Amino acid sequence: MILRSKEDLHHTRDLLERGRNTLAAQRDAFLEMGATPDQAERALDPMRSFVDDLEEQIASYEATLRGEIRPALAFVSLGQQLVALRLARGLSQKELALRLGVSEAQVSRDEHNEYWNVSPEKAQRVLEALGGKVEIRVELTEETPPKRQPPKRRARPLRKAKPLTLA
Repeated sequence: MILRSKEDLHHTRDLLERGRNTLAAQRDAFLEMGATPDQAERALDPMRSFVDDLEEQIASYEATLRGEIRPALAFVSLGQQLVALRLARGLSQKELALRLGVSEAQVSRDEHNEYWNVSPEKAQRVLEALGGKVEIRVELTEETPPKRQPPKRRARPLRKAKPLTLA
């Protein structure tokens, strides 16, 4: 999940505080039930992972507000980058909508879906409205992808012949 507003930030901070409190209470409860400290820690791993994720979301949002936008490592993260750019510019969804000449609801939908399947033209319009630019670099990876096999041809089913009629 990506934080898109100050309301999201406040909500996530509340969740983080509750998560930390729950971690402490659950740790104490496990120890009271006779679990060893190691067993209690292992049992709390999923909750700790959730708390860590919330901390990362908050840190990422705060970095974005400072203009520290992380590079996209895949095309599918472009939507997150567009949201981050809006946040870094300090614009609301309404202000972006005005710049694009669309409704605030459209910007909200696009951001909620992280601009999934956005066309290059639309991404460019959003970038221009936000005063941003994109840099694309293509590199070879260490791994060689598996060789794709050509698709197998399927035989066409035989059609029934129409009966011949002699006149």
